[in-house]
Amino acid sequence: MDLFTLSDIVKAIRKKEVSFKEVVNFYLKQIDKHNPSLNAFLRLNEKGLKKIDTFKPQGLLGGVPLGIKDMFCTKGLKTTAASKMLGDYVPPYSATVIERLEQAGAFILGKCNNDEFAMGSAGKNSHYGVTKNPWDLSCVAGGSSSGSASAVAAHLCAGALGTDTGGSIRLPAHYCNLVGIKPTYGRISRYGMISYASSLDQAGPLTHTVEDGALILDAITGYDPKDSTTADLAPTQFHKQLNSQVKGMKVAYFNVFQENEDIHPEILESQEKVLKVLKERGCELIEKKWPFLDYGASVYYLISTSEASSNLSRYDGVRYGFRSKKSPKDLKDFYGFNRSEGFGLEVKRRILMGTFCLSTGYYEEYFHKACQVRYLIQQEFMEIFKTCDAILCPVSTNTAPKVKEDVNILKNYLNDQFTVFANLTGLPALSLPVHLSKQNLPIGAQLIAPAFKEQNILNIAKSLEEELQLYKEKPDGF
Repeated sequence: MDLFTLSDIVKAIRKKEVSFKEVVNFYLKQIDKHNPSLNAFLRLNEKGLKKIDTFKPQGLLGGVPLGIKDMFCTKGLKTTAASKMLGDYVPPYSATVIERLEQAGAFILGKCNNDEFAMGSAGKNSHYGVTKNPWDLSCVAGGSSSGSASAVAAHLCAGALGTDTGGSIRLPAHYCNLVGIKPTYGRISRYGMISYASSLDQAGPLTHTVEDGALILDAITGYDPKDSTTADLAPTQFHKQLNSQVKGMKVAYFNVFQENEDIHPEILESQEKVLKVLKERGCELIEKKWPFLDYGASVYYLISTSEASSNLSRYDGVRYGFRSKKSPKDLKDFYGFNRSEGFGLEVKRRILMGTFCLSTGYYEEYFHKACQVRYLIQQEFMEIFKTCDAILCPVSTNTAPKVKEDVNILKNYLNDQFTVFANLTGLPALSLPVHLSKQNLPIGAQLIAPAFKEQNILNIAKSLEEELQLYKEKPDGF
């Protein structure tokens, strides 16, 4: 099948140049051939596949097969958060975003791998094993939306849905040569999305092109009475309003990254390349100071682990979740056996960290102080956006690390140091491919916009995409 992008597939099915069944069969063959080496898909939608002969591809996403991160409840399809704790959980309902994708005509192909409960930046913390990067099978695909990114990059599905709590869509997109979009907090319903940190989590797409990402966004955005944090705004038309003519737009950038010895030189080169393209396309470039750069990761992990400690307290093996076969002597033993065996190491580490931050003796010193600094960060970004339309910065300090690379916990957490700010402030952000390294590994650039101004960064990304055309590059063998 020569069709490549999600929008190409939609148009071809509408024109009857290819049938929906042919498209699905193409991706099933790709999954059968490549998933054993990638570990991107955890399970297929067997019930749905049995009904493909009667499936009618209509609507905005008519007939597009999508991968879904294993963090979204899907009625009748096992949803585990890639954890032993939810190993047998089959939801009786679907998340709002899943319902909206299906209403838009998308076909749910299956559930994709991720770091357990979305906690990780490398895709190495899943109960079901590591997700590999199709650009180099010895490298990680990024996390926590590792399977979603790997599946799209290897053409196992036309697009995928991920979640982003501190960069979990944008980082895998950066590692896998994809467009990854984290919308404004409140733009998309979180109902039915398994929680990690409620004030930070947001769903978003992983696709090959900006237009594909805009199409999925338009299908899933909008107010939801089941989620009080969603904004009651008019339906979006991002894909119709895409415009690569960005002359006169103001883009802020930060030279502070040049002084950071931890950043890979080719990351800095790619930033310079992007700035040059933007200038040639008529953008006004404004140098700014990055607010509280050294505090972002600390604030993020204090808040996210505290919220995780609270959210994951519901998994105790009573009403649902893993139940140990050991014989407990009392209730304390019962909870201890269930949670110690049901959760993986990284999840337990973050629960412990969050519980400590919320404890009576340390709440004011850690969690409360982090919330105060979060507010200051939000105010600083509001000041920056008084004089610009978007911010350009790196996604990460490096290209995709090796699976077997030994990285200390602190350094691993610092992978998120440039992405967490969009989550702490609730601002929309995206990653798009801008360069291939000398080792043929993808490098992305990050764009951040004011709240509910996704169109700004979509248009700038579209302009860069037209010039650089990195989306046409494919990993060898896929």
